[in-house]
Amino acid sequence: MVLNKGDRDAGTILLVFVENGAKARAWERMPSPDGTRAWHCSKRQDPEEPREFDAWVQRRGERDPDLWVVELDGAGGERLIGMPAGAG
Repeated sequence: MVLNKGDRDAGTILLVFVENGAKARAWERMPSPDGTRAWHCSKRQDPEEPREFDAWVQRRGERDPDLWVVELDGAGGERLIGMPAGAG
């Protein structure tokens, strides 16, 4: 599901992986020291404060109007970006 639509040409992507609506993890590609871009887990949902994760995602979208936020629900979503399941 697309949670936030960013700029069609210049927008970056924040992927949110969840499993049955829980255990949310936010992944984004960030520059590395060697100039490449690699996927990094930016945020994990705290089971004690699950709504804080949603607030964090919303703030990210408000700060960066070009940002696309895409949520994928299913086990082992990290494999879609080449990361092992449970990475981050």
